[in-house]
Amino acid sequence: MFKSTLAGVATLALAIIPVAALATAAHAAPVTIRAADIDTLSPEGVQAFHQRAEAAARKFCRAETLNQRSLVANARCMEAVRVEISEKFAARNTALAAQRQANTLASR
Repeated sequence: MFKSTLAGVATLALAIIPVAALATAAHAAPVTIRAADIDTLSPEGVQAFHQRAEAAARKFCRAETLNQRSLVANARCMEAVRVEISEKFAARNTALAAQRQANTLASR
C-alpha cells in the first residue's frame, strides 16, 4: 500500500517543505512544514523543525490510517513520513548552506 502511495512525493521548496504528498486518489492531502521562519542550520532551528515535523507526521498518519485502525499501519506510515522528511530536510539544508556560502563570498 505505502509503495504505491509514496510515488506522489511533492517537490522541495525552500520556504516550506512539503511532506508526504502521498496522495491516494481519494483522501490524502499533502502536508507542509513551515521552515522559512527558522534557521534550520542552527541547533535551535533543527529542534524546532523536528518538533514541527513530528506533529505534521502524526497529523498526516492519523488521517491516512483512520480506516485501518491499526497500530502497525500507523507505525509504517510514520516511518515512511520520517524518511521523506529526513531526505527533504537534508536537501533543504544543503541548498541553504550553499546559498549562504555564495552570499558570504559575494559580500567580500
